[in-house]
Amino acid sequence: MAEPTDESQHRELLADVAEQYHLGEKSKVDIARQFGISRFQVARYLDEARATGIVEIKIHRRSAPSGSIASELAHWLGIHAVYIAAPDGGPLPTPAADVSADDRSRDRLAAHAARVIERDCGSESVLGISWSRTIQHLPAHLGRLQAAAIVQLAGALPVPGHGNPLQLVHDIAKRCGAETWPLWAPLLVTDAATAAGLLAQDEIADTLERADSLDISVVAIAGWNGTSSVWDRVDNAIRLEGTRSGAVAEVSGRLLDADGRAVHTSLDERVIAVTLDQLRHTPVSIGLLRGANNAPAALAAARARIVTTLVIDADVAEALNELRLRSLGEPGHSAPEPQGSHS
Repeated sequence: MAEPTDESQHRELLADVAEQYHLGEKSKVDIARQFGISRFQVARYLDEARATGIVEIKIHRRSAPSGSIASELAHWLGIHAVYIAAPDGGPLPTPAADVSADDRSRDRLAAHAARVIERDCGSESVLGISWSRTIQHLPAHLGRLQAAAIVQLAGALPVPGHGNPLQLVHDIAKRCGAETWPLWAPLLVTDAATAAGLLAQDEIADTLERADSLDISVVAIAGWNGTSSVWDRVDNAIRLEGTRSGAVAEVSGRLLDADGRAVHTSLDERVIAVTLDQLRHTPVSIGLLRGANNAPAALAAARARIVTTLVIDADVAEALNELRLRSLGEPGHSAPEPQGSHS
């Protein structure tokens, strides 16, 4: 389709594209096909429609996730709630000049997660915290938190320029004077024998056993596609073993396939972290995820029943919504069974 030269025709095209996207809930791919344009043109037209006032968006904030997309995604995934962190969210606690775009995105996810934690965490709650470059932003956004104990859910996986899980647990515990259960071990060790020896130590065994009684957990979800920090720390043999076994997601060193089933590889024997079953039995389990290419990992986590709540960025939301719309148009496709409500 040629670009309209007449201004009124161009505005009409912008309106038609915006109507299909916002009201018809069609994906950018389907709209591009319908109008004979590229997906990138669709994105540009949607931005232009908002900038010129053809599209006006109003947001009414409530305690529950706002917006039909978040609600539709939660229903489709069979989880309690989805929260979408807008790219133009609130201010950061540090000057903008000192913060990269990547850290800004992570900070907004952490700010949304902090609000969920504050709402659901009571004075007797046991709160489990994993670690990631996103989760490490949590303390800056937590107010006076109520919790009885803070449990570290995964061993340390040092990433240059970033913090560590022991400090994270300590910083969060200071918000409520809670008891801490640190995990004095790395997330990933060199071999199964080393892992077995560490897991036999009382301090480590007691912390992981405490994860059996979590009220709330906070974990990072990553795709098994190069975005996972664990992926960066293992060799190609482990990467291929996971990929060939169908892994699409990694959560605290545990791998999942597209249907949410555990993928068992030699990596399992080297990980010191919470298990998938422990997350599955946690009443409120919050998963953080960013990046459109990680949308399949979000779906896998929902199907595995290891999250009740997702906090995602707009790119993941868009990619998930395209998967949702595509699935609804495919005969015989079934969405994850609902988990029911969570208090």
